[in-house]
Amino acid sequence: MHLEHFNQYRHLTDFDLTYIKEKRIFFDPPDTEVGSWVGHDLLKWQKGPSNIIDLGSGSGATAASFVRQGAAMSIGVDISQDSLAWSRTQYEGSEYKNKIKFISYDFLQSSPKDLESCLTKKEFPKIITSNPPYVPMELEDEQQFISVYGGGDGLRYFYPTLDHALYFKADMGITLGSYSSLKTVFSLLESSGYKVISMTLCVLPFSQPTLDHFSRIQTLIERGEALIWKGESNDAGYIIVGIASVYTGSKNKGQTESLFRILEKACHSRTSALEELSGKSVAGFEDGVLRVLELPRPGKRRHW
Repeated sequence: MHLEHFNQYRHLTDFDLTYIKEKRIFFDPPDTEVGSWVGHDLLKWQKGPSNIIDLGSGSGATAASFVRQGAAMSIGVDISQDSLAWSRTQYEGSEYKNKIKFISYDFLQSSPKDLESCLTKKEFPKIITSNPPYVPMELEDEQQFISVYGGGDGLRYFYPTLDHALYFKADMGITLGSYSSLKTVFSLLESSGYKVISMTLCVLPFSQPTLDHFSRIQTLIERGEALIWKGESNDAGYIIVGIASVYTGSKNKGQTESLFRILEKACHSRTSALEELSGKSVAGFEDGVLRVLELPRPGKRRHW
């Protein structure tokens, strides 16, 4: 297991990190940086420039980072017209000309075949990623917290992301919280023929919507599905988990337990450096990359 540490943003630019004043544009730089690392690992795995689709692209910063990392074509997909208008204005300029585009598409309600009809054959993806809302909440909370609502298990958007990736037989990246049902995520990736090649981890304090719905998270913890990071002096938070997986078509037996064990070790760490991971290897992930980000905390985060 190869362990890396970074304490600065490597993929987001100063512009990407500037607070977006427009309302209803999601802004949470650590989440976006983790998602950019996931794309980095999957693009590096490919043998040449590849097309990548980011489902639920939000501000477009992640999709733009993929172009800077060498993607042949980066396509951001979102249902929010506010987000699409912002992304097109900011990133469909000369620096990214002919290498980035943003399309309106509801991947939660539509089938992968519908997405296929929106693309030319030259735009078919070899990689599909998503950094979706992932806070576990009850159904009645959806409209009040739409930018973070992840359904009862936090995986509302994971399931259609997996469906789209399988349809295109594309490598897949997903960014979630450690308090989402990650054991289910690992199990479904394993049974669907995906091998996890890297995980990028970053500790973040709980947002207010998360604290307001902690009883749902506690239920998932008690079921052995979810984890939180307690840190020192009860400085509790969670770990953003970016998962890069490649499609092999065969079941990667034992992967689920190995990956969940890594997260358990990380969550027992006293500091955000996740020191419990240092110098240790986990059977089943010997050739994987594990990355810990200790990023400057953003002065502002926008959730609604």
